[in-house]
Amino acid sequence: MKSTVPMLFRREMRIAVITALQKAQLWVDEMPVTIDSPGNWSLQHLQNEGALPCILIRTSNENKASSIRAGQPQFNTSVSIDVMCVVSSTTAENAQDDIEQVWFQIENILLSDSSIINRVQNVNSVDSKLEIDSSGNDHIAAMSAAFVYEGFEVYDGIKDVVNLDNVGIHIDLTNVYDPTGTYPDAQFPQSVSDAPRAHGPDGRDEAVIDIQLRE
Repeated sequence: MKSTVPMLFRREMRIAVITALQKAQLWVDEMPVTIDSPGNWSLQHLQNEGALPCILIRTSNENKASSIRAGQPQFNTSVSIDVMCVVSSTTAENAQDDIEQVWFQIENILLSDSSIINRVQNVNSVDSKLEIDSSGNDHIAAMSAAFVYEGFEVYDGIKDVVNLDNVGIHIDLTNVYDPTGTYPDAQFPQSVSDAPRAHGPDGRDEAVIDIQLRE
């Protein structure tokens, strides 16, 4: 799937992950799950702010491996999208059950949603970690993982992208010409021989092809 705005693969994947999780509208018991990026990853902060249950998303590691030996730089880029889900409950057992239930949904989304998978060459790895904090009145369970997505990037020096609706091919022949005529609307006036001329181009279209482009 093509991006409508040029961006680094790391940013494209972070936005795709955020969008897919927001679209899922996840709940834990009767509480909606809030989504923030990058957010504050301190469990103590999240508990004090009353922001649970929540999902935090950020981009951490990135590796660009060259896919060619010469020419414009081309890379197989691996990006680590870090995702952490945090829930709270009255017991450690309930907190663990809740986090495992919602994490099952999160993994299914991030490993199967077409808006994510269509952007990548491969999912290289998923490294997960579970943490349970029972030091306060509520029991906090946090599951975090690094989803490592691989994509292809080319650096071609193009700064601006122009959306084209059509392409025109104009042919002004050198051996078919008007020796004296002047055509002020010539497509390429810098190439026109001055009149009186002994050869073309003379500034006229001897042939035109108009190609309409579609997405």
